[in-house]
Parts: sequence; structure tokens; C-alpha cells
Amino acid sequence: FNRTYAPAYYELGRVYLSLAEEDKALGVLKKAVKYAPGEPAYHFELGSAYLEKTKKSPDISYINKAQAEFAQASKLNSRFDIDLTQKIRLKCEEAKHILEK
Repeated sequence: FNRTYAPAYYELGRVYLSLAEEDKALGVLKKAVKYAPGEPAYHFELGSAYLEKTKKSPDISYINKAQAEFAQASKLNSRFDIDLTQKIRLKCEEAKHILEK
């Protein structure tokens, strides 16, 4: 257990997401969140991975997990990073549209 690895797990998760490797992204992003639970961007990316997984699987639990991670990212966004706030809002809207289908 080494907290200094959190940024590496986060970046690796982003790479896996860009390659549409959601399962691998979920694995490493969960570690990033575990090691740095106060980092809103990590929760945002984990939520994004769950959202992408939802698009490939009809399992509703993924969308619920995505929404929970987006909510946590928003709560932790104390620096009020406007870019992150916009990204969270857009992902929440995307999740809502998936649920409405």
C-alpha cells in the first residue's frame, strides 16, 4: 500500500479508458481512489469508466456506481475546478440519458 502510486494508477486508468479497456481501467482507477480518496479527478475518471462499462453491459449497477463517483467528485471539488465541474455535469447528463432508454 503506497499512496505515491495513486497518480500512476490514475494515468494508467485514463490510458485504458482511451483504449476502450474499461475492465482494466476500472481495476487501476479503483486503486487510485483507494490510495487517494480525496482526489476528485480520480473519482471522476472512475465514474467515467463505470459509465463506459454501462454502454457495453445492460447491468444497471454500473450506472449507479458511475453516478455515485460523479457525486463524490463533485463533493470533493473544493478548489471549484470549473473544467471538472463541467465534465461532471456532462457525464451526469449522459448517465441520465442511458437510464431513460
